[in-house]
Parts: sequence; C-alpha cells; structure tokens
Amino acid sequence: MTRVKNTIIEWRPPEVEVVKHVKKLGVTEADPQRYYTQHGDRLYTTEFVQRKLTELGLQDELSLMQEQQTSASQEEIALEKADEYNVRQILNG
Repeated sequence: MTRVKNTIIEWRPPEVEVVKHVKKLGVTEADPQRYYTQHGDRLYTTEFVQRKLTELGLQDELSLMQEQQTSASQEEIALEKADEYNVRQILNG
C-alpha cells in the first residue's frame, strides 16, 4: 500500500510597487459627428470614464476632464452670444 504525503503550501501576497504614469496628450478639436462616425463603436460614456478614473485613483485627471468640459461649454456659449451680438449689430447697423 502506498503512503499519501501531505503537502503544505505557504502563500504570501507578492510585494509590489505600483507606478502611475499618465501622459497628458491635451485636447484636440474635432467635428463631433465625424468623430462619432469614425469611433462610435469604441466610445465610452462619460459616466463609465469617470467611474474608471475614480477606480484607478486618477482624481486629478478626472478633475482636469471636468474642467475642460466646463471650459468648452463656456467658450461655446460665449461664441454663440458673440454671434448674436454681431448679427444684431449688422441688422441695426
């Protein structure tokens, strides 16, 4: 008869050092419709991106993204107001 040997495995979590490296590539203007046509099937929702950035501990990048969105919206509103003003000036001119 064969004797069964018991094997004891001792497991310890690995010692790791996580290095975060984020490369800021900036913001590029693009035609939204053309961009969607080109990349539509690979785009993520804003909520998904925000959740992933939070999960990865990239709050600074999330804040930067939100600031850029706010800035872009404010710039668009300012341009619309300027256009309205210019049209009024031409009509009243």
